[in-house]
Amino acid sequence: MRFVTAPASASSVRDLVKIPDCSILHIITRLDRGGSADVVLELARYLVSDGARVGIAVGKTVDPQDDIDAFSVRYGIPVFRVPELVREVSPGRDFTALCALRSIIRRFHPDIVHTHTSKAGIVGRVAARLAGSPRVVHTPDNA
Repeated sequence: MRFVTAPASASSVRDLVKIPDCSILHIITRLDRGGSADVVLELARYLVSDGARVGIAVGKTVDPQDDIDAFSVRYGIPVFRVPELVREVSPGRDFTALCALRSIIRRFHPDIVHTHTSKAGIVGRVAARLAGSPRVVHTPDNA
């Protein structure tokens, strides 16, 4: 497994793979307004328009950027909800989120798992490793 820290831009992901032949699962703790949510939604829309198969796994969202269900339908991007994926450290919830993400990764079978933010980065990268994902990219969007 290869770990890569990439800048938050679609062109950096494009440089890693041939987009039309690729599937990417983005993992983010929350899709709240601004910041990381903007990056993930913009990347997802861009990658789908370029022919990639894209999914988003997201934890509990308090103040959503968009109506997440409408976004999913409009762009054909499945959104997997993982309510146990929360910002706070919580060993029980973190373990449950890890297991849920591993299951999602195994079902979605992405070529790339792209994690965003601290908690989703840690839990998502471990889940990707346990699921046997071939490539993992982490973007510290809030850095």
